[in-house]
Order: sequence, then C-alpha cells, then structure tokens
Amino acid sequence: MRYQLIVFDFDGTLMDTNAIIKESLEAASMAYRKKRITAEEFEKILGKPLKQQMLDLDLYMADEMVDFYRTYYRENQAMSVKLFEGIRELLEGLKQDGVLCGILTNKGRHGLNNALKTYQLESYFGFTLSAQDVVNAKPYPEGLHRICEYFKIPEAQTLMVGDSAHDIEAGINAGIDTCLVSWTILNMDRLKTLNPNYIVNHPSEIRLINNA
Repeated sequence: MRYQLIVFDFDGTLMDTNAIIKESLEAASMAYRKKRITAEEFEKILGKPLKQQMLDLDLYMADEMVDFYRTYYRENQAMSVKLFEGIRELLEGLKQDGVLCGILTNKGRHGLNNALKTYQLESYFGFTLSAQDVVNAKPYPEGLHRICEYFKIPEAQTLMVGDSAHDIEAGINAGIDTCLVSWTILNMDRLKTLNPNYIVNHPSEIRLINNA
C-alpha cells in the first residue's frame, strides 16, 4: 500500500457541485454587480473560500453577496448536487483496504456537515477540516499538516486529491504527493503545469495507484 492516508477536497472532487456553485456565483454577481462572471474570474475564484471569492468579485458588496449565494445555493441545490460516479465505490474500497481518509475543503463547516450527512458519507472520513476550522485555508499547508498530525501519519505516506490549483499547491506546500482529478471544470492545461504526481480520469484509478 503506497499511502496510508488520503485527503480529499470536497466540492468538485467528491461531490458534483460544479453546476450549482457556478449558478449561485452567477446569480450573486448579477444581483449585485449587474454583470456575468468572466471565464478568467471563474479560474481565479473557484476553489477559494466563499468570502474570498466574493471579495475577489466585489470588495464592497462581498458580505451581501455571501448571504445571497448561501440562500440561493440552499434553495436550488437539491436537483443538481450528486456524488461523482465511482466515488462511493472508491471510498468503500479504501475502507476495505484499511486506508485512512480525511477531507480538507475550503467549503464552510455547515455546508460540509450537511452534505456528509445527506449523502451518508460520514463513516468514510475520520477527520475533516473546513475553511472555518483553519487559520490559513488552501493553498496553505496548515490543514494538511493538521490532518496528518491527527491520524499520526507522516506526510510522506499521505496523498492529497483535488480538482483545483489550491488543492495541488496545498499538497506541494505540505510536502505531500498530489492527485489531480480530470473531471475538474477548471483549465486542465494550467493545472498540469503544477506537476501533480498523478492525474486520474476515474475515481477507481486512485485505489489502483495505492495498491500498485
């Protein structure tokens, strides 16, 4: 077994929240900036904590946009949010293999807890950290070091799996191997320049890597 601990990002990696996140951001932008979000802006903000996303879009209306986003997201998520194909099977397989799993996300704690409960994922993760649980969110390495410390697993035996530059950079900054998922909605060519250790096209490949 190559890695004893695998740390996952949440949105866009485990859960297909891409559509509702972009829709909610667009709705907030139209409501307060009166314009759509450009492709360049999406590349800049996706994967960041919500407050920072809104600050990047509008320094003066950020708090109002955060409240609008959260309300819109809650009211419209049911029809579009789902686990990516193969994720539950991956988590079951890793559990059978005795691999420890954690989550490090820039999502808020309330949203993370609600999603874990709704989609019955709580039993797969021994420790989770949200944006509100750390002083410095991804791409800073704080969260990864804390998860490794919690499980008492060295960074050299840990893998970070994610869909954004913040995930890959956090792993690099922590001295942890990284895995980029190809189902990201971000620009793959740009993400590849970060030189993740692995790029996978299906969740099952993560288990294959670990058992190679």
